[in-house]
Amino acid sequence: MGFFDRFKNNKQTFTEVVSTTNPLNEGAHRQNFSTPFLNIGKGDLTKPYISSNYVGSGGYVRFGEDNMFPQIVNQMYYTSPLLGGIIQFKTSAVCGGGFEIQNTPNNLKSKIEVKAFIKKNKLKKLVPTVTRDWVMHETVYFILEFGDDGIAKTMKRISPEKVRLNENKTQAFISDDWYRARSVEVLPIYNGDKKGRCVYMYQSESPGQDTYTIPMYTNCFNWCFLDGESSILHKANIQESIFPSMVIKRPKRFANSEEAEKFKDELTNKKGANDAGFLWVLTADSPELLPQIDTIQTSGNDKLMMQTDERMDSRICMANQIDPLIMGIRVSGKLGSGQEAQNAYLTFEKNWVLPNRNVIEEIFNDLLELSGIEGDFVLVNYQLVAGQIFDKTEDVDNTGDNNLKN
Repeated sequence: MGFFDRFKNNKQTFTEVVSTTNPLNEGAHRQNFSTPFLNIGKGDLTKPYISSNYVGSGGYVRFGEDNMFPQIVNQMYYTSPLLGGIIQFKTSAVCGGGFEIQNTPNNLKSKIEVKAFIKKNKLKKLVPTVTRDWVMHETVYFILEFGDDGIAKTMKRISPEKVRLNENKTQAFISDDWYRARSVEVLPIYNGDKKGRCVYMYQSESPGQDTYTIPMYTNCFNWCFLDGESSILHKANIQESIFPSMVIKRPKRFANSEEAEKFKDELTNKKGANDAGFLWVLTADSPELLPQIDTIQTSGNDKLMMQTDERMDSRICMANQIDPLIMGIRVSGKLGSGQEAQNAYLTFEKNWVLPNRNVIEEIFNDLLELSGIEGDFVLVNYQLVAGQIFDKTEDVDNTGDNNLKN
């Protein structure tokens, strides 16, 4: 007795294998992403190894054992539907009401300069992007180029995963490809010296971390990984369980590899939800030659994953300091109400949104000052309550032509 897979005529198949040691999987077929998607599984995803003694050849401190932890942060955004939704929700909560530049000098020249600054730097798109950088990485980077007059002539946002720092955070190492560490540009961190090109950096302080910021919410990354794996498992079960894994016992050997391939194709073509309920007939010259089919019992891991769904959702929300009700998740055994959801949002707004809104305002006010623009950058204070958006304009001075609103 033999398995028909032995008669594959040595056909080669592609299996995508991507590892943290070779995330780009050179030479293999792969989809094209600007950020390498790592094959994450074993180990603790929440605690990257960071040490000033663990440096790269160029003098930068490695961010994680494979120097790819910021890339993992980006990957979790795509892996977990809940985490991705929370990040987008937080971004909108902070800057979704738009911004104003207030207290500009009341003259035509200043107004033209402000409008030119907004248009040149595409602030309407830049503000949400920088806010998302802050929400995900709690670090923001810009490359500034100063003129002879000490005014920043250009500013360019740099995505946080492209930057590494030296031990005392006086230099930034910038690369689009940290797997190969190619084309690394080294620039000084802005320290008040308004000359040439430098990197403006704004980062939060993480307990026990001297070089990089590790956002608190990353302690849910193991749950985020399970969130993504759960969808893959359910997808595979739907595709395969209708035509489950099986062992076929055939008393008669195949005459040649072509016959084996034909037999295999006839068995495997009919599977998945679209072919549920098909009629399959096996024939043979005698009962003794009729193939015997034994199905392999499934593991039941899908039920285990389903049992963890509620706990997974609550842990991800807890790490992000947001009530599941705000994300539309109904807790089992809890009726909930519109008033309860409103109170949950108000708590979230006071504890998370307002402090982080102040951070974004501080960042852009720094950039305005370095660019020689007089005025105050203010995010419009608004909130989403009971399905309606309230623009809390009473907290902002909107009188006169002195304010430029976007």
